[in-house]
Amino acid sequence: MSAVTNMYSEHQDLVAFFGDDNPSYQASLERTLPKVLLLAAASEFEVAVCQHIRDYATASSSDKKLAILIDRWVLTRQYHRLFDWESKHAGPLWGAFGEDFKRHMKSRLKEDESLKASLDAFLEIGRLRNELVHQDYANYVLLKTSAEIFKMYETALQFIDALPQILATQLEEAPD
Repeated sequence: MSAVTNMYSEHQDLVAFFGDDNPSYQASLERTLPKVLLLAAASEFEVAVCQHIRDYATASSSDKKLAILIDRWVLTRQYHRLFDWESKHAGPLWGAFGEDFKRHMKSRLKEDESLKASLDAFLEIGRLRNELVHQDYANYVLLKTSAEIFKMYETALQFIDALPQILATQLEEAPD
């Protein structure tokens, strides 16, 4: 069970504990817990995506310098540039691997509705995370419940789990 899943379960227990006898505590939890869960999910995904890219770089080259270069110049403090959070698409990530790969992924996502839905959930979590942290966290009104955030998290996990296989996709080279 993931840390986010444990957190969600603990949050549900807290809300149930306070129940209807303490409506002000329950209301406070319902405003706060979705924000915490959202940040936890986004953070977990950032770590996972970066690790998958590191693993791909390491597996793709026997030269460790390439993996170090990718880690230092692509991933460190650059993760958020791999996605267009506002427009909710992963074009920058796919394009970083070349135009052929970007076209391949665009086509694949049209064909695989489940993968598309999971990528959309992942991107929505990232978009909401950016809004939350850049628009005054304490006063930001997140219009999602903990249950809705957790459902998005579970849906987005399919994308995270599929990413190593996606990165390992070998495209056929076009004949000259």
